[in-house]
Amino acid sequence: MPRLSDNLEGYSKAIYSTWFYYGPDRVLFDAGEGMASRLENRAFAIRRVCLSHGHLDHISGLPTLLNIRMAGMGEKTKPLDIFYPEGDRFVEGLRAHLDRAMGRLSYDLNWRPVGANDRIPLTADEDDAPRQHERWMETFPTAHSRGRLTLGYRIVEQRNRLRPEFSGRHQSEIRDMVKELGRDAVTERYAHRLLAYLGDTVPFDPEPYAGADVLLHEATFLDPADRENMVHSTLDEAIDAAVRSNARELVLFHVSSRYPRRQIRQMVPAALSAHGFPLDRAWLVYERHMDRADELR
Repeated sequence: MPRLSDNLEGYSKAIYSTWFYYGPDRVLFDAGEGMASRLENRAFAIRRVCLSHGHLDHISGLPTLLNIRMAGMGEKTKPLDIFYPEGDRFVEGLRAHLDRAMGRLSYDLNWRPVGANDRIPLTADEDDAPRQHERWMETFPTAHSRGRLTLGYRIVEQRNRLRPEFSGRHQSEIRDMVKELGRDAVTERYAHRLLAYLGDTVPFDPEPYAGADVLLHEATFLDPADRENMVHSTLDEAIDAAVRSNARELVLFHVSSRYPRRQIRQMVPAALSAHGFPLDRAWLVYERHMDRADELR
């Protein structure tokens, strides 16, 4: 059975580069260096770039992305929206430099500062497959840089479900009720969280990403003793966040390069098992790999 994570690809290595591309909604979460080289012509499909914050390992791939969309062998006229935390001076500094350096573009480039708890429409392009349900994106504050807004993003889909008062009814009875009362009287709409991307952060109240099908949570430190400042999460904290939020799948990323790959491959499955999170529903992104946790050993 296809998983939501099958539509996700990315790269992450702490302090070097982090980015993730979610194909169905053409969304790029953060834009670390090497992103455009890895995606190649798929970079032309990106419609929205959602930046969690302005540290270089999350934005340094933007110049190449903007350039190839004008000079590469692909559609050069589709617009590109870049969402970023309002007031982030690092992003705004890069924006000012790119405005001077790149000149007139062949496409509309829209820099869109957003705050905490903003809603971003996810309109489909004409060549996209028809959608069964409406989708949008929402921002929420994370906890990475003191005194500065850093953001997480969640993709939300509107769905229908049986009203609670009718639970336990036989299927044939429900069909009769729909015929007699109408579907709206029997079902209710609700917002289902498909994916939540947290960027760099320490753990916080999981309500903003609770119930997400896929949670992307950083796990910089395998050993809590290695953390000197409270700006990044540990492996145990990331897994605990997935358990507490009832995430269906977990993507662990931003692991520190101080840990050799052999140690990572040993510790990640062990930590998942200790927290009771299924290994076949967890992924590790480290360097150029997105590995299933149950295949790491």
